[in-house]
Amino acid sequence: MPHNSENIYTLFDEVLEYYNALLDDIKSASKSICIELFRVGNGYISKRIITELVRAAKRGVNVRILVDDWGTPNAKTLFAELIEAGGSVQVWEKIRFSLTQRSIVKSHKRNHRKIITIDNQITYVGSANITDYNLPWRETILRVADANFAETMKRIFLKYHNIAKKSIEKKRYLPKPQIACEFEILQDVPSIRRSSVRKRYIELIENATKSVTIETPYFLPSQIVRRAIETALNKGVEVNIILPLHSDVPTADILRRRYLGYFHEKGAKIWQYTQVNLHAKVVFIDETLFSIGSSNFDYRSFRFQHEIIVLGKQPEVTEMVKNHINATLDDCIPFDYEQWKRRSKVDIFSEWLLLPFRHLF
Repeated sequence: MPHNSENIYTLFDEVLEYYNALLDDIKSASKSICIELFRVGNGYISKRIITELVRAAKRGVNVRILVDDWGTPNAKTLFAELIEAGGSVQVWEKIRFSLTQRSIVKSHKRNHRKIITIDNQITYVGSANITDYNLPWRETILRVADANFAETMKRIFLKYHNIAKKSIEKKRYLPKPQIACEFEILQDVPSIRRSSVRKRYIELIENATKSVTIETPYFLPSQIVRRAIETALNKGVEVNIILPLHSDVPTADILRRRYLGYFHEKGAKIWQYTQVNLHAKVVFIDETLFSIGSSNFDYRSFRFQHEIIVLGKQPEVTEMVKNHINATLDDCIPFDYEQWKRRSKVDIFSEWLLLPFRHLF
């Protein structure tokens, strides 16, 4: 959707439009820029954005960056010029390789959130990192031009920025749901039992009366999530599951294949996006309540990662989400159940072989 600076809400699904809007906002920043991302690449787009961040820091803007060590392992080198210009760059959880089970599990507890705030006035939240290779991907990024929302999201960012700086103890921080600008803001921390996002999604799906749409790059639902979807289907709720035909994680595609026929048999409509890649993360209930954020619909997001989503019913955003989903479906084909039934024994064996590791994909 084209960006209009007069709009309170803008939903981007074309990545280049999002980057251009972000560059414009960075160029006009006068007070503060806070960026929390899983991955920042080393390509042309990233360098353009970093160059503008350096210029902002040199003109006195307080620039703070938080990236994940798994997603951005070269952060200090990548942002060296920004650090020299006075910007603050923090890295979440340095990777320490070890073959012990505890170390492997700990390594998967990544900060997967995507939050950007500018001048306590503008917020971006959604699915996209800053890299060149995701330029052709389909994403969902919501821009909100509201001071109250920006200030709330900035406080959320600063908590994690200070955790990364060791200013506060991570173990003592359990984020609570917050409300700002009529958005419900949910944050997840790595936990099997405390997944606020998963619990909210289960509640929403079970209470849906007309329709449930799940748009996600990776679809590996746990048993309790599968039961919630079945509950909705048994009530006659229309369930649409929108996935990429081929995601950027082939092992996740192999594992999800195990579930697709099952949900088709239960009555879900499964759609597969045929363009380069679908990386958008949307849950849409009864065409009135939407969720946009960083969380995938899989074990890894719900168990191991730090995530953030926003939920709301604002009519303007609801209409944008509806248009986004309809446009995505225009480039989708229906799941081929007959082909799924004819898949080879090698394919079935591959699914079985990967099943014990489903929490890590």
